[in-house]
Amino acid sequence: MHRWKRNELTRRWVARLLPPLATLLIRLLSFTVRYRIHVAEETRKIFRAGKPVIFAFWHGRMIIMPPVYHKVCGKEGKDAWIMVSRHWDGDLIARTVKPFRILSARGSSTRGGREALQALIEKARLGHTIGITPDGPKGPRYTVQPGVVRIAQLTGTPIVSLTWAARPRWIASSWDRFQIPLPFARVSVVFDEPFYVPNSGSAEVLEACRARLEARLGQVTDRMETEAKAADRQGGMSALRAWGKAIVSRFEGNVRSALQQFWTPSSPKGPGSLLFGVLLAPLSYGYGMVLRLRRALYRKGVLATRRAGLPVISIGGVRVGGSGKTPFAMWMARKLTERGCRVVLLTRGYRRRGKQDTILLTRKGLEREDPLDCGDEPYLLAHNLPDVPVAVDGDRYRAANLAEEWLSPDLFLMDDGFQHLRLARDFDIVLVPGDENLFDAACLPRGPLREPLSALKAADVVVCISSDGGEQGNKKGSGDPWCRTLEADVPVHVARLVPTGLHRLEDRGEVDPRELTGSKVGAFCGIARPEAFWRTLEGMGLGGGARRDFPDHHPYSGQDHEELLRLLSDSDWLVTTEKDAVKLRRYPWPEGKVLFVRLDLILEDEPAFWHRLESRGVLMKRGVRQGEEGA
Repeated sequence: MHRWKRNELTRRWVARLLPPLATLLIRLLSFTVRYRIHVAEETRKIFRAGKPVIFAFWHGRMIIMPPVYHKVCGKEGKDAWIMVSRHWDGDLIARTVKPFRILSARGSSTRGGREALQALIEKARLGHTIGITPDGPKGPRYTVQPGVVRIAQLTGTPIVSLTWAARPRWIASSWDRFQIPLPFARVSVVFDEPFYVPNSGSAEVLEACRARLEARLGQVTDRMETEAKAADRQGGMSALRAWGKAIVSRFEGNVRSALQQFWTPSSPKGPGSLLFGVLLAPLSYGYGMVLRLRRALYRKGVLATRRAGLPVISIGGVRVGGSGKTPFAMWMARKLTERGCRVVLLTRGYRRRGKQDTILLTRKGLEREDPLDCGDEPYLLAHNLPDVPVAVDGDRYRAANLAEEWLSPDLFLMDDGFQHLRLARDFDIVLVPGDENLFDAACLPRGPLREPLSALKAADVVVCISSDGGEQGNKKGSGDPWCRTLEADVPVHVARLVPTGLHRLEDRGEVDPRELTGSKVGAFCGIARPEAFWRTLEGMGLGGGARRDFPDHHPYSGQDHEELLRLLSDSDWLVTTEKDAVKLRRYPWPEGKVLFVRLDLILEDEPAFWHRLESRGVLMKRGVRQGEEGA
């Protein structure tokens, strides 16, 4: 085979294989970095109106522009267009960026440039966004060429300077000092104020516009570099430790989000999801076997179970989050208190900071506690249950002993206790979601089950909870066939979570949902099953606005606060869950614009439920023998 044929064959294979590989690497890099995106207010208004702009960004900083564009304004609306050379390397670039909804007009200064420029002008007139590297493809670096100003003049489209800075990063020795953020870097991105070029004017006017645009793009770049340096000012081992923590946190959050999406039946499933499921199947099977063995060893006494001095009612679940354990624990604590029982709630305080000590929470003195130190759910329980102390400790037996000594309760209510087998329980209540069929679900990590459904045989009662907001959704949850099938093995009760009010974040004052009618209502949450919260909002007539979901038990940071303020700037109101609200009051918000939804639980056939508890003798008050209560 002649050399030219071999070269041609090699180029064809590279043209086929390299673009999808480069696209994948860009996606993976964007998946790991931590974005901090600033959008100028006037530019945001243009985005909301769906009008086109001309993005101008330096050639050396183009690597993350495709995912940034797709993240901010490429998921909806028309495709963006860029100018790419007709050479072979230009073909590779065009194929790489196409999956990000960025199409290419082919041409350069040496070949087809006039045709490509005319094509971009036509696309801008048709309402498409344009992307241009004003100093490319040959430089000089950081020098704006007149082409971008000419397009803006002919089309009347504003120019938006777009740039970024990252720490840490890799900088090439090329003419444009090409930059690539390293994995898990902190990337600050800015969409500057729109720059308008008059639709008529002399060559001197256009040159003045070109010089002003060059100065503005340079100033924005310098500002981003200064911000990136300020974020990296610690240096040395402190910066290295912070970077390591950021890597772990970012990786964990992304894995949790990816798994939640994979577990959601309604999410789109492609060939990649099928391969992902096959790879996770052995891990899931092994995990399920270990959990079966662990429960069997506790049942046979090989692993020791310790018993508290008072009855223990456990509330737990078999699904990772989203089963309604916290609302049910709140409801049951209130009901037990109304029956005259002195109750202490035992909880581990999942994802709290400083897990060594036992924390006793009561309504009195709660303002001195940080939800991140004691856990968002224990804080919420203590706030809404003024007569029920909450003991927070991963070792529930130790917490029970301390609470019995200091508080003299009648019984313990253990939150999230079905898998906590080290503490013996007198009654096991297991919650399952009524609006999600778990019969076909797998154990972690392929599915959301904490342990196989066969573990439900150890429960005394199963409560099937529907979290839909509307009446139609509630009926659907009540009639879920998989819950009825469970009745052959264990008694099943059906419950509904219903919204009882909408409250302001700053003072918890109630707001009539009708006040929001016709307004643009955004929503966000950090719970295991955000789709349940979206359905609740739709049932309240508050659906349709922008939505943002964070991982379950997300510790909101200052960066998250800025992101949510940007979300609020696009909406009239922001609505979240009560569990998220307790972690947000540390930040300043526009008065009355951030609301949370409060839920209450309704249990069907409630007398039968309490009869089962009473028949087991676990509702006895201290010092009262069974049969003497109420005499």
